[in-house]
Amino acid sequence: MSLRALPCYLISVLWLVVPVAAEGLLQVRFSGAVDGLSEPPTSGVSGQLVEFELGALVNGEARDLVLHIHLAPGTTGVELAGLVERRLQALGIRGVATARSGNLWIEDATYLNLRLGGGLSAWVACAEGAPTSLAVRPPTRRSAAQSFQVDVTTVIRPSGGLPIRGAASLTIPLDEASSAASISAALARAGQSKWISDRPKGDTWRPVKMSSGAAITGCSFTVQGAKADWRVDLVL
Repeated sequence: MSLRALPCYLISVLWLVVPVAAEGLLQVRFSGAVDGLSEPPTSGVSGQLVEFELGALVNGEARDLVLHIHLAPGTTGVELAGLVERRLQALGIRGVATARSGNLWIEDATYLNLRLGGGLSAWVACAEGAPTSLAVRPPTRRSAAQSFQVDVTTVIRPSGGLPIRGAASLTIPLDEASSAASISAALARAGQSKWISDRPKGDTWRPVKMSSGAAITGCSFTVQGAKADWRVDLVL
């Protein structure tokens, strides 16, 4: 091959390189129930719009579930988990709901975008490592101040010794003036003494490892929906 043709050859090879999607085990544990009124009583509006968007790999192929559904008053987290399980299975995504618990396990998940509210909440856990990115986005219907906490488990593996397990958490306030970018910056500031983290984009954040050198083995947080419908966008 001539030197003149080499750049064209390299470009053609690079076009054939397909990024490998990161995937892992995801846990979503729904709780609560839709309020009788999700607006002030004078409006007479009942029910709650829920956004559940999830991607997963099925035999190496990307599949997506997009659920934007209006739920009637009294609908519980357990019932929502059952519905999501059935929709996932229809797409061939391996998702299993634990009976009568609201708990849902999803294999080979790649991302989750979740907005609840109206009395519904959820614990979300990346069971097999730190997320690639995390964004918290403002409410659209009901806004209220609250806090957002991220919890991680960690491990240090000394040469020739047993693993040293640990845990850490950080908490930031959310208020009506918070934006995705300001929340990302607040998460970075809150963890800077003990965490090594970065902001992949201006409105996202991710924990990388602990300042001690400990690796992050898992991560969890709560999407609180009792007072406001904050949205969380998670990439595994």
